[in-house]
Amino acid sequence: MTVHPDTSPLITPAKIGQLDLLRRLHGEIFITRDVYVEATDAGNDLGDGLEIAASLWIRVSEFTEEPYGAQPLAPRGLGAGEVSTVRSALRLKADLVIMDDRAARRHAESFGLDVIGCIGIWPSDFGVA
Repeated sequence: MTVHPDTSPLITPAKIGQLDLLRRLHGEIFITRDVYVEATDAGNDLGDGLEIAASLWIRVSEFTEEPYGAQPLAPRGLGAGEVSTVRSALRLKADLVIMDDRAARRHAESFGLDVIGCIGIWPSDFGVA
């Protein structure tokens, strides 16, 4: 299963000591360089950025071609991490995209991507309340 989270689904579980939940649920995940930079910079205040950077199961996907031609992809208000997550998910034919921002989720869904928010990664069978 190819899973692409944007930034908040990395930072949120890292801040509460549950980053490994993503690995336990999905194995390897893919993020873009923009998400990596955002997550490691934003998480540095509490050391969460170091945990994200050191997680070998988080793969940084690099791509140079646009999979959808020259059309503008991003509506106003989306950040670089959200835009790059959608682009990478399309290119790698992701099975699942994890993002919280409502506009970003709608945007990803408009391309036929399956999207859940952070709350969707907290199954009761992992004992996380």
